[in-house]
Amino acid sequence: MKTVSSKINCESPLQFASLIGIFIKTFDMDSIESSPDRNPSPPPELANQAELLHAECIGDTAFSKHWLFTTLIKLIEEVKNEDATDTDLVVDIDDELQNELCKLWDMSMNSEVARFLDEYKALEILTGIIQKSKAPRVIEICIGVLGNMACEQEVCSKMAGDHKFIELVLSMMETRDAPTLVANTRLISTSLSNTGSRGPWIRAIQRSEEILDHLKFIFSSSTNCDLLQNTAELVDTLLDLETDLCVSWATVDFVESLLEATEQIGSSQGEAMELYLHIFQSFSTTESGVEALVAHIDALELKILAYLNEVCEYEIVGVDGKVQPLASALSVLNILFMTRPLGQMANLCNDEKLMRILLKILEPVYPMLQKYKEAQTNMQAPSDKHVASFDQSAATYVALNQSQGDIVSHDKTVTNGTKDSEDGGQSDRNGTQESSLSEEEKEELYQLTVLYDVLSAIIVDYCNIVFTKSVQAKALSKAAVSETHLERTPESNLTSKKGDVDSDSNQNKNNSSIGNDSGDTTNSNDSIHDSVPISTPVDTSVIDCGAILSYLDESCGRWRLNNLGLTLKASESGRKIFKQLSDLASEHRFERLGRILKDINEGRIINRADSSRDQPDKLLHV
Repeated sequence: MKTVSSKINCESPLQFASLIGIFIKTFDMDSIESSPDRNPSPPPELANQAELLHAECIGDTAFSKHWLFTTLIKLIEEVKNEDATDTDLVVDIDDELQNELCKLWDMSMNSEVARFLDEYKALEILTGIIQKSKAPRVIEICIGVLGNMACEQEVCSKMAGDHKFIELVLSMMETRDAPTLVANTRLISTSLSNTGSRGPWIRAIQRSEEILDHLKFIFSSSTNCDLLQNTAELVDTLLDLETDLCVSWATVDFVESLLEATEQIGSSQGEAMELYLHIFQSFSTTESGVEALVAHIDALELKILAYLNEVCEYEIVGVDGKVQPLASALSVLNILFMTRPLGQMANLCNDEKLMRILLKILEPVYPMLQKYKEAQTNMQAPSDKHVASFDQSAATYVALNQSQGDIVSHDKTVTNGTKDSEDGGQSDRNGTQESSLSEEEKEELYQLTVLYDVLSAIIVDYCNIVFTKSVQAKALSKAAVSETHLERTPESNLTSKKGDVDSDSNQNKNNSSIGNDSGDTTNSNDSIHDSVPISTPVDTSVIDCGAILSYLDESCGRWRLNNLGLTLKASESGRKIFKQLSDLASEHRFERLGRILKDINEGRIINRADSSRDQPDKLLHV
């Protein structure tokens, strides 16, 4: 009995073989109690001796060394039996052994168990079993145990130092067994998460000529959502760690396989879908990546819009946990949007759906940024360059801090006509803000400013297309039509007609709302357009902004219009669009929209449930 104790308590890995022999001789393998409900009991010889019982446990855990060694012995013998069959066919193991191996897999999540396994050469044992076994479940469990062991710094470093082990793991990506691939991708991702030992893995992946093909096959063929999510997480991590892969992996075929994977997971699988959105965003940072994305522009736009619709399903949108995914989605959408010719934008610009989504997202983001803005001026944060883009229009929230009634202050967040006060920090009697941001708040501020930059960019670009370029296109279309008509006019009438056109053109130039960048010549050219023969068509692909103007005037809340107006006025190009939007509201007699834009332009930031009537006694000029 003493001999058993000393062997169980052994420290050296060299005693592993003799230790296994002692266990085999001391305990009858067929009589070992196995219960699915608990960790197997220690040998009866140890039950009444506390010291020996403690020696039988792994560290301070209740896990049994005896049971662990016994299970490993059974596993080794199972693989030997597979070799004896002399067949290449896939084999299964009995349910009892599979259950015990699953317990071992669960046990290996414990740090002490993982270190114990490493101490007794489990890395070499499991690697050998993976190479020899023909049972997919055995291979899956062994890789899963190695994945848990890789969570330990020392074990992960040891794995990274063995190039043959890395090659074996990467070669397992060609297997067609989905559960094994799930475990394998997790093992690689865990190894990459270790900052001190990820280098050899990245270099091996870069050298591999097959890994990209394996990834494409998984994305395009697998129906296992866990595998698709794990593989996307692996690719996302690699693109973040090694920017060269954003170029070499940004191929049309790879993007196509990613889109096929998103078809399988669906937009309702939010977490998985967000990984794919970030992969697309990583590709969009390179020229070759943009080309690959644009090659699938229609399918990709539909996927992004489906995700945005899912996030914005309800009237009030929460951005908690969605800031980074929304930034990725909007960034890619804007790139795709701006690569389309004007005539192909009608599906996004001729109704209010996209505008509604953008304003819903802007609604919580803008006030949250204003909440942090004053505190941020007293500290140096990574996002200073982003917030610097806000001009004095946005500062009206701060200027109205002490105001009452329907005027919205910087520290008041108003949604759907209700006011919800949020403290932005303590103020002394002189009105000095004493506020400091925690590390968590600094990170939130940074992420919000990135999202706001992306969101404001797509809002400005979208509004520029809808309210400026569409008007210019209509003007050019009518000008082309009028020129065709003048060419057909008798010479005796040419001078007078041309004079009319020149006069109208000069008048439009003087009345232009945004200088030389735009001009709505709709009214001035009506007489010319009416005289054009029916056989001369006008370009019907030109965008009509009427539906969006109607939405902004009739259905969009004042709070959202305030955020839209202040966002447009935060940049030079946006201010031109703001002026154009105001002119269009006046021209088409959208009185409510025009009145609200006028309030914003004059520095009156107002919010009330009923904005259909003027209340001048409650307005405050800033």
